[in-house]
Amino acid sequence: MWSRVLSPCLNIRCNMRHAFTTESNPHKAKLVEKLTQAPCLGEHYAINFKEVRKKYGHCHMIRTGFPCTDYARSSTTQSGEHGDTGWLFTHQCESLLEMQPDLIMIEMVENALNINNGRAIKTVCAELKRDYVID
Repeated sequence: MWSRVLSPCLNIRCNMRHAFTTESNPHKAKLVEKLTQAPCLGEHYAINFKEVRKKYGHCHMIRTGFPCTDYARSSTTQSGEHGDTGWLFTHQCESLLEMQPDLIMIEMVENALNINNGRAIKTVCAELKRDYVID
């Protein structure tokens, strides 16, 4: 999901506004639209982000936070990118590179560094490192 529920408060204080959000759960989508006053485009992986960029123009910052359950310490499987939702984290790079924002903030639980020797984190960093400085 490209806009977490708590991020609107941070963004408003920084004088930023949401251009759009993505969320597949209809109840969460309504809540996020109400909090951000921005349209929710629906399921992230059903969106053509080249078209989104044409419609909304240049995006200065994208903040992502896909489900972390397959990476969490409390997960019974700790299956990482091979889990039911874990693959979402590693496959977000294509849409991020299509949008070409100035800044990308990616949220993930610390335990992701321990699953498969941090392979998912390394994959995302390697993909984004082509066009961005990773810190």
